[in-house]
Amino acid sequence: MEEISKEDILAVAYDLKIVTTNKMISFVLARLESESESDPTGDWTLWTEHLLNEYDEYEEEFVDDLIKNVLIYIKNKYVTSDVVGGEFISHITIPKKINGYRCDEFIILSGIKKFLEWDESPQEVSIKLVDDQWIISENN
Repeated sequence: MEEISKEDILAVAYDLKIVTTNKMISFVLARLESESESDPTGDWTLWTEHLLNEYDEYEEEFVDDLIKNVLIYIKNKYVTSDVVGGEFISHITIPKKINGYRCDEFIILSGIKKFLEWDESPQEVSIKLVDDQWIISENN
């Protein structure tokens, strides 16, 4: 299955006259692979339409759980790391998929933000996807 982008989802949502949120886009990106497996005769546009129309409070909880999974992933790395304190966050990478679901920029940044709040670290970060890994950089 080809990967789609946030812009692809926004184009489909625009055609459907659906106002999207970051959580809706993250939900579609995370669930698109399983949607394609459940409907192998469809295409990414149909799968995206279905997921956008399906989105409700339950799916918002699904996205919140993905963010929590990113936080758990970071905390587990933190516990086993030799680097302590605020500089830790720029010494790890985060996989694009966690627990089998694609994590987009919104999910990763939300999980990092929760970690930085938990760690009481004031820094700001940016991320970039390189070879299926999110690379974290500290903003100076």
